[in-house]
Amino acid sequence: MSKYLFRLAEDSDSEALVKLFGSTPQKGQVVVNFEREPNYFIGNKVITPDTLVVVCIEKESDEIVGCSSMGARQVYVNGEIKKIRYAADLRICAKHRNGRILVGLYREAKKYLSDDEWTQTAILKENDYSIATITKSRASLPNYLPYGDLTSYLLYIPPSPRKSADERYVIRPASHFDIPQLQSFFDENAPKRQFYPVYDFAKIVSGDDYYSGLSLADFMLCFNEDGKLKGVAGSWDQKSFKQTRIISYPGITKYLRHLFNLYSLVRGGLTLPKAGGALNYCMLHSVLIDNDDPGVFRALLENIIVQLKQSGYEGLMVGSINNDPYVSILESYRHRKTYTNHYIASYNEHDPRETLDTRPLYLEVARL
Repeated sequence: MSKYLFRLAEDSDSEALVKLFGSTPQKGQVVVNFEREPNYFIGNKVITPDTLVVVCIEKESDEIVGCSSMGARQVYVNGEIKKIRYAADLRICAKHRNGRILVGLYREAKKYLSDDEWTQTAILKENDYSIATITKSRASLPNYLPYGDLTSYLLYIPPSPRKSADERYVIRPASHFDIPQLQSFFDENAPKRQFYPVYDFAKIVSGDDYYSGLSLADFMLCFNEDGKLKGVAGSWDQKSFKQTRIISYPGITKYLRHLFNLYSLVRGGLTLPKAGGALNYCMLHSVLIDNDDPGVFRALLENIIVQLKQSGYEGLMVGSINNDPYVSILESYRHRKTYTNHYIASYNEHDPRETLDTRPLYLEVARL
């Protein structure tokens, strides 16, 4: 008889899921935890508004010891709006990592998928446990097919950033008066990217869960001299529902932390808190620029960084895909990079990648 029970998560499981996320740190030079205080489902609905969360319960203790999410969201696929699943939030309590829980979670989730459905997923390259797990051939696991990579730049905000001096552009925050023009710009340009999220800006005003913590003023707009909208990018403070918390500084890193922070005070940028503290940064999201113009991106980025500095933030996380035309701009800032593998996962023998055209990949770093 199995010692585990697998079922769909319920709203009442939030507290137990928050506890699970708080007990599964990412080990490295610095031990970090990606947490979901105060309610797990707030962050989960930002990733996939159509939720599908499976939990594993140890029968003896009646505790949740594992979970996985395979909800769905609307994205553009080959220029058309499709509802695609995204696999995320895989967590298994360390003392229960025996392989059976992973298989059980995926077997339970598969019950709710149609035969032809496939999922996206992204895994940090340094997450050896997860990568080793998915590359093993197991009957109940989907096939993981590589499809692009993501480089995440944590830009350190300089001590005295300056707004763009490029007189070709007018940069300002969005307001509710901009919704029609903003929506039209997205509807025209977002389909040019593979997997770009579908946005409904009226829902930001109405408080839809998919946009938790966002306001229209968090979107910066770039207009040319003729008043035409040329680019959009937003900043998103997600600390109210997703935290990156430092658990410990092993070995010599506890002493190097002080030197790093001293350097950051002089040069600007992220400071490392005491163990137990959370990092103070925002996410750059919804980057959409007419003709991928680097000048527009630079102008938007510079203005956003000034705004964040004035609000007391220390860093900005920016996602970059292979052959990104903005890499040289990101590299000009003091930064730290992390690398993520992106996969398409399918339970059947058909390779979904064969159905995708050559549009450039877009991964929303704020929704992973």
